[in-house]
Amino acid sequence: MNVNWDWADDRRYILAVQVLRYWPFGAMWCRIWLAIDVWLCTASIFNLCAISLDRYIAISRPVKYPAVMSGSTRTRTSAV
Repeated sequence: MNVNWDWADDRRYILAVQVLRYWPFGAMWCRIWLAIDVWLCTASIFNLCAISLDRYIAISRPVKYPAVMSGSTRTRTSAV
């Protein structure tokens, strides 16, 4: 059985809070955890936006898509 340990590590904090009904890891780790959580959620949203933009361009301009997504244009689009 293959276990994704990153997922398991992230969930142990949530599980601890649900079982214990309080945050046992201290105020500093709470702030760090919240910052990382917001950061990763924001990165996920930006990733979905970039994929959506790519798919929109591919569907709305199928003939021009290879030219639009070549070289420096791809870099600029991925930076957005």
